[in-house]
Amino acid sequence: MGWTSFQIHKTTKTIDVLRKELEQDDQGKTRARFKLLDGVMRGATFYGVMEWTTWDTSTPDGSARERVGVYGIVVTTERKNTYPRSQYVDFYYKDMDEAMEPFYYDCPIRLLDLLDKLAPATEPASGAYKWRAKCREHAAKQNESRRARAAARNALKQFINDHIVYVQVGA
Repeated sequence: MGWTSFQIHKTTKTIDVLRKELEQDDQGKTRARFKLLDGVMRGATFYGVMEWTTWDTSTPDGSARERVGVYGIVVTTERKNTYPRSQYVDFYYKDMDEAMEPFYYDCPIRLLDLLDKLAPATEPASGAYKWRAKCREHAAKQNESRRARAAARNALKQFINDHIVYVQVGA
């Protein structure tokens, strides 16, 4: 569980680097294929829904049977400008799937809903189930906090309107 690093051009978008790193072609069904179905950056953390496809060639008739799975992924990223005059920066990333219960819970609800639709986590003891539940709990707390801040702003506006008199001096 380490970090992967390499250099990229400093104008390259993180999402483009991650898409290139995470997606993998099947090379004519000789290896697994990985495809990013949806994803979003939240600060320096990427949340995504990945689909993997493998082919089971041990069928009785010798044909390749397709097996498909979907999982959530969290990728933490970092850029370091080691050489300030260079056009390149050091790019670091660490990818974790949802079964590892990563300690990052800012995953958008729409991605969690997509995961629940495509790959339901039904076992309460599984890492994916626990991680999704913590993400939903985090989202609920954020929504509650947003509503409280909006209510406080509205109360302040009302107080100002009720208690402060604007007077135009000299005209």
